[in-house]
Amino acid sequence: MSGIDWSKAPEGTMGHALIGQSFRPVWVGDNWYEYIEGARHRFAPDPDMFYAFARSELHSYIENPSATAWTGAGLPPIGTILECRFAVDPCTWRQGTVTHKGMQPEGFKFCMVDTGEYQACYSDAGGWLRPIRTPEQIAAEERMAAAYAMCAIARTLTNVDAVALYDAGYRKQTDNG
Repeated sequence: MSGIDWSKAPEGTMGHALIGQSFRPVWVGDNWYEYIEGARHRFAPDPDMFYAFARSELHSYIENPSATAWTGAGLPPIGTILECRFAVDPCTWRQGTVTHKGMQPEGFKFCMVDTGEYQACYSDAGGWLRPIRTPEQIAAEERMAAAYAMCAIARTLTNVDAVALYDAGYRKQTDNG
């Protein structure tokens, strides 16, 4: 499979694999697979279905090197590692992996995310999913949270002044004893 000609891959191809007991080569999309010879099929939701293969029957999967990373717009591709939050605890972000995508009977697209502890379905509406944050993004969020905390303590302090104090090294002292 090292000689894959990615220029021949159909639009939306996320990877290349071998499928089934005959190990036939296929292009792999979000919720489909296509034989190199051209016949496209949807993944079976149940591995016991006789007319289609399930995603679990892929062998030697190789990710498309030109596949673009999910930016946070729309639903993420299957296999994307991301951060999600749940309605019961909307302030806590958890890391998870997109395991399935589908369409509800009403016509709404959804994806399922598995955090290892919980599984949940999400639509592309609302800020419940986000890409993994970079260390720079995490530092910027911590900086702004500290500035807001300073403003809450010293009500006459402006946000600009609080950020300047944070940047100068001022931090809230905690009692460790």
